[in-house]
Formats: sequence, C-alpha cells, structure tokens
Amino acid sequence: MWDFLSIRKSYIALLVLTVVMAAILYSLGTGDRYALTKVVIDGKLSTNMAEALSLRIGKNIFSQDISPAAELMSRRQGVATVSVRPELPSTIRITTNDLSPQWLAHDAGKRELFGLDEKLRVVKITTAHEMNGKPALTGLTGLTLFLPPKDVRVNMVVNQLNKLESTRPDLYRWVTDVDFSADDYVTIGFAGLDRIALVTPGDLGASVKNFLEIFFGSGDVLANVRVVDMRFNGLALGIN
Repeated sequence: MWDFLSIRKSYIALLVLTVVMAAILYSLGTGDRYALTKVVIDGKLSTNMAEALSLRIGKNIFSQDISPAAELMSRRQGVATVSVRPELPSTIRITTNDLSPQWLAHDAGKRELFGLDEKLRVVKITTAHEMNGKPALTGLTGLTLFLPPKDVRVNMVVNQLNKLESTRPDLYRWVTDVDFSADDYVTIGFAGLDRIALVTPGDLGASVKNFLEIFFGSGDVLANVRVVDMRFNGLALGIN
C-alpha cells in the first residue's frame, strides 16, 4: 500500500509539474507582455531595423521567425557567425562575431588585400581599417575568408613578430613587411632601407636583431649589398 501511494503521489506531482510547464510555455508563446518592442544588434538599439530583418514589432518574441534575420546578418561583410535570441521581456538580441583585422595580408594569386584577425582568420578590409603599424604579410596564396592561411609559416612569423614587438619595440618598428613568396624562407623589408633580409621563419626575431646590428655597425661593408641572407647561424651573406 505504501509503495502504491508513493508511486501515485509521484505520478500526481509529475502531472502537476507538466501542466505548470505547459502553461508557462503557452504564456511565453502567446502573452502580450512578451510582444517585441526592441531589437538590439551588437549592443546597439536598432529597432528601426526590425522590418528589414523580417521581425514584427508587437508580435510575441518567442513566436518570431528569426531565420531571415540570421541569414541577412550573415551576409554582411566580415560576419562569420550570427546569434539571434529572444530576451525577456520584449527584446530580440542579435550578436555577430568580431573579426576585426589586426594584420594586412596580400594574396598574390588573387591580387587582393585581406586582413587577418587576432586568431589569424582571413577577413575583408576597407580603407578605413588601421593595422596599427604592423608589418604587411605579402606573397601569400589561397586565402579563404574566415579561415586561417594554409601556409603554416604565417603562425610562426606572427608569433615571432609579437614577441619582437613586446621585447624589442625599437627593432620591431624597422620591419615593414614579410614576404612569403619563396617556399623555404621569408623575406623581410625594412623602413627606409634599400636592403632586404632572407630569414628562417622560426628565427625571424633573432635575424632582425642581427641584421640591424650588422647594418648599423658595419660601416661600408653592406654598401653595395641589397639582399642579405641571414639563414646561416647568425651569419650575414651578401647577395648582390
């Protein structure tokens, strides 16, 4: 008898809970108090965009078809991911990714400029974007929007440049560009100097330091040398 009563009470409690939850869900889906009054896009009030995004002001936020809004936002330049969600009591909040370019990257095959964000994903850029004085990454190929470059040297070079910037900003400021056209080395360009250095990607920081020390401390040794090969244990081999 005790077991039967316990089971019966549990069943009744579960049934009551189910009814309550159904009532709550029905209320959320039909109640006027949850009618859409605000649309927020990336933290900015954008209710005037509701009609363009196929969102109906005055309609329950849980009954809105949010698929058109997500699709339209995903077509915006530089947007890779979109989140559209209702927010009590009366808001639809839309959040897009923040793929702001940190590095300038040139695709030699497409002859097009792109940006790389902080995770080295390829993004579109406009002339308004500032790269904060970072060296340009040139000679790349096959850049695909929202994916990192296929050339694994890019990650090594960026790590080396970030380290150089934090430890020797005085040397970092001389580097204007890094060219990836060659398969087995990268080429460094320097501000105001008509010379370039061939370096191993993993030793870029040390090579830049050695190159500048040799250049400014050698007098006329590099006077007639335009290309300096720095790939051999810190030695500088001039190539005319």
